[in-house]
Amino acid sequence: MRATFSGRPISTLDLYGRDFVALVGSAGTWQHAGEGLPVQTYRIGAHLHSDTDLDAAHGITPDGIVLVRPDGFVAWRSPGPVTDAAESLARTLRTILAR
Repeated sequence: MRATFSGRPISTLDLYGRDFVALVGSAGTWQHAGEGLPVQTYRIGAHLHSDTDLDAAHGITPDGIVLVRPDGFVAWRSPGPVTDAAESLARTLRTILAR
């Protein structure tokens, strides 16, 4: 999917490869959930721009999040908000990484 990041055109696939990537919905509900975790966070509409509805294209609402593994496969998604975003994301990473 084509988008722009920092004013330059990229494919969202270019975001993957080294770390887990959290694509946060355009409302930014999950924006700070990854702080202190091994996750690169990009907010749709703030960091990533496209003519396409990136929220819908990633299967989330503007209040959702999608967590992508370094190999580009979706590891987990929350289509909308939760009560404790930071704990939810941390618990998900612990489960995925079996820690």
